[in-house]
Amino acid sequence: MKIRVFSLPFDRGTGSFDDTPVQTFLEDNEALSVSDHMFTVDGVPTLALVVTLRPAARVRPPVHLPHPPATPVEVAAPDQPLYDSLRSWRNDRAKNKNQPAYILLTNHQLADIARQRPATLAALSTVPGVGDKRIKDFGEEILALIRIHATPAPDPAAAMPAPDPAAPAP
Repeated sequence: MKIRVFSLPFDRGTGSFDDTPVQTFLEDNEALSVSDHMFTVDGVPTLALVVTLRPAARVRPPVHLPHPPATPVEVAAPDQPLYDSLRSWRNDRAKNKNQPAYILLTNHQLADIARQRPATLAALSTVPGVGDKRIKDFGEEILALIRIHATPAPDPAAAMPAPDPAAPAP
């Protein structure tokens, strides 16, 4: 426990005591009690504040734990493209949030999503480990990826016009 004394002269221009030094000091410290005393210095009213405080805990840099060992995830061939897209999306999102990817969703959860291909947020919430917070935070993004992979790729041959039988052969 420490004590700090502040002397704040009255500012006739503003009609108040400037407590900026006290406010700045208290940003980094926890005040346990404050007592005030008034006195005059050269005809200027002065407010003395005696602050009993507990210094704020020092902020330690975050501890970076090693990533847990990845357990292999098996995904069937038809689900692999969606699984890969989900992993890529998850890794990009984790990198932007400066978090390990497995905090957002694990590979096993992504594999379950790829297998089940839920079409609604309610269906997505049935995937183990996907709760209300994850649904709220990025459920729509996951469903959008599922919809992209549900649409079959256009057949390039279907886009080409059929050859005209009346046209001369090349």
